[in-house]
Amino acid sequence: MAEPHTSTSRPDALEFLAHAQRITNEGRVDELLAMFGDDASAEWIMDGAADTYRGIDDIRTAATELFAVCHQLGLHVTKSLECEGKDTLVFSLDPPICTCPGDEG
Repeated sequence: MAEPHTSTSRPDALEFLAHAQRITNEGRVDELLAMFGDDASAEWIMDGAADTYRGIDDIRTAATELFAVCHQLGLHVTKSLECEGKDTLVFSLDPPICTCPGDEG
C-alpha cells in the first residue's frame, strides 16, 4: 500500500503526468490515492460526461470502479498536459483515447 500524500509543494507537472499515466494503466488504486490529500476533489470527464468526486473516500470508490472496468476491457490510456495553474493540473487523453492490446495497427 502506498504512503498517504504529505507533500505541501506542487509537483512537477510532467513528472506527475507520467506517474498518473502509469498508475492508471496498471490500475494501482493505492498509488493514485497517495497523490491526493484527504480533502481533494477530482473531476473526470469521459465521453462528454463530467463527474466530480469530493474527498478521498469518494475518489477511492470511483477509481476502484474505473480501474476494474479498464482492466476487464484491457484498456490503456495516453495522457497529455493541457494546462497547469497554481493548484491545478489538467490532463487529457491523446488519440487514440484507448487502445486494446493487439489493436495497435
